[in-house]
Amino acid sequence: MGKGVYGCVWLVKKRKEKKSRYALKKIFHDPLYQDHYLREISFLIELDQGNIIPLLNIYKSSNTLDLYLIYEYMESDLRAVIRANILEDIHKKYIFYQLLLAIKYLHSASLIHKNLKPANVLINSECTIKIVDFMDTLLVGEIPAPKDFVCARWYLPPEEILSSSPPTKAVDLWALGCMFGEMLGGTVMFPGTSSMNQIERIISFTGYPTDEDLEVLNIKKDKLDSYLEASNNAHLPFNINVDQSTKELLQNILKLNPTKRLSIEKALLHPFVSDFYDPQEIKVRRPITLPHFTQDLPETYDKLIYNLKKKQRK
Repeated sequence: MGKGVYGCVWLVKKRKEKKSRYALKKIFHDPLYQDHYLREISFLIELDQGNIIPLLNIYKSSNTLDLYLIYEYMESDLRAVIRANILEDIHKKYIFYQLLLAIKYLHSASLIHKNLKPANVLINSECTIKIVDFMDTLLVGEIPAPKDFVCARWYLPPEEILSSSPPTKAVDLWALGCMFGEMLGGTVMFPGTSSMNQIERIISFTGYPTDEDLEVLNIKKDKLDSYLEASNNAHLPFNINVDQSTKELLQNILKLNPTKRLSIEKALLHPFVSDFYDPQEIKVRRPITLPHFTQDLPETYDKLIYNLKKKQRK
């Protein structure tokens, strides 16, 4: 099904269940990325919400270092269905609503996903979505380690591109807005060719920041202007053909100033999702604490397996 930095994913089934389908992910042990995948597994064991991919099982490999993870199988992802141009308005509303529910739950757990993008939103034939890839996920207030790899620039907020402030929940709100706009317009909102070009494209949509915005972004006006002068690639500004209410919803999520971005709570009350909104579907939980791993990797694996079994028995 796919191959990445950390391992491979296969479509598998149980021998005695002919119609069963699961995604099996083999994690290749690599000390460089070890903390990333151990954290992801720990977070997924803790999380329990219908639009977050469930981790079903964990198996140690024969070498006791690699891992096999079993996930629910999903037929496609949001990037593919947007490219296929098969989403009707009702699908876009339902997908956006589910994204709101998932992000609301993650943020209640004091987590910032930090790598939300269409490729990390799986989808099935019933238009149910599941968020995946928690390798970069941070606890609120946690300072990220130096980046070993780059998240998708096109969905990064200006404060992350400018590296001007530590990550907040507003990082996920920006990515949500980018995905929302991509669903509405059928194309990537800000396909920057560089960090400077990315900022230029963003400002062509949001407008030039106010003095207050610049202060919150912790960037001087002359420095921002130097970015814009250095990036003079011609491009068409992003435009969508939607009603004014929907356009304003998008604009209110994609605010340059992270403190002014529309909250999940207010977005859930917007008419765009009124066909699906049900307050009883809003799920929250207590904040998650930072997992601790011992130097003994097989022992850590055993603990993770035990914790998953314990969760499934509840």
